[in-house]
Amino acid sequence: MQVPEEEFAARVRDAAAADEWVISGNYLSRVAHDVWCRADTLVWLDLPLPLVLWRSVSRTVRRSLTRELVCNGNRERLRYLLPPPLGPDTPLWQFAYRFYRGGKREEVETMLADHPHLTVHRLRTRAAVGSF
Repeated sequence: MQVPEEEFAARVRDAAAADEWVISGNYLSRVAHDVWCRADTLVWLDLPLPLVLWRSVSRTVRRSLTRELVCNGNRERLRYLLPPPLGPDTPLWQFAYRFYRGGKREEVETMLADHPHLTVHRLRTRAAVGSF
């Protein structure tokens, strides 16, 4: 069950109120401004779409075959790999379409311009991630 928007935002603000913290996630439109205002460093994993899809598909296949529990006790299914409208509008497809094709990268770049105090590490390759 999804936490109501205001409760989610309040939880994130509370976590970011501490002296030291790390937050991981893709909740740009929901809490990025609140978090980024308090942050000093941002690590952006901006990996190529083929790599992201390969990893996501591999993970979904493994989890569906092993019946591994994921978020909130759910299980992934192989049909989640089918693109909409053949399959459900899953996070995999939402991410691929919205981030890589729907202008989210540009949105992140614009948001970063509004937070010039941040030290940004934009990692675009596996090698860059490995050396970071």
